[in-house]
Amino acid sequence: MDEKKLLQSLNGRKASQKRQEKREKKRLCAQYAGTFRWAKRKALEVSGGEQPTAVAIGHPTPAAFVSTPLKREVPQSVKPAEFEWPDAVLSPSSAVMPPQLNIVKMEEDLPCPSSAAVPMPSAAVPTPPAASSLSSLPSSSLALLAAIDDQQQQRIAHLEKQLHQRDATISALQQQLHSREALIAALQGQLAAQREEGHH
Repeated sequence: MDEKKLLQSLNGRKASQKRQEKREKKRLCAQYAGTFRWAKRKALEVSGGEQPTAVAIGHPTPAAFVSTPLKREVPQSVKPAEFEWPDAVLSPSSAVMPPQLNIVKMEEDLPCPSSAAVPMPSAAVPTPPAASSLSSLPSSSLALLAAIDDQQQQRIAHLEKQLHQRDATISALQQQLHSREALIAALQGQLAAQREEGHH
């Protein structure tokens, strides 16, 4: 009876250890994925990220974005005589751009006024950081990710090695238990035979 309890205890410990190893692996994988997402987001923030694209042609646009860039007056000296504003652009209530119009494209097509007509702002426009400083952070982030990945792979390999060692120990204990059970059964058989001989 004690051997059976010991065997059940060993099997329960083995199952518990396997569940613990699985939970540890899942935790390490989730930690690695979270670190990778954080580093990627940080790199995008420093490098400016993905710039939003222009308003797609034919998509609905709020009225404020349609009327605000077009309120400034173009000087007559640089405005062609045959230039005509489309009715859809002149109307502030128009919330949908016509298919052939695009805000960015229309502003690029406008002739640029001379420097004397347009006053320059007094505050200096901040210049973007140099390209070398932007390229340094992604490389360091990738190096950090590689180091974290190596550490986690080593940790997983170490846990797997410990699991195999424990499995081997449990198998050896089970073999010893089976041999003891066989010895006990043989002794019980001998004892029963001796009792029968004593009765006769």
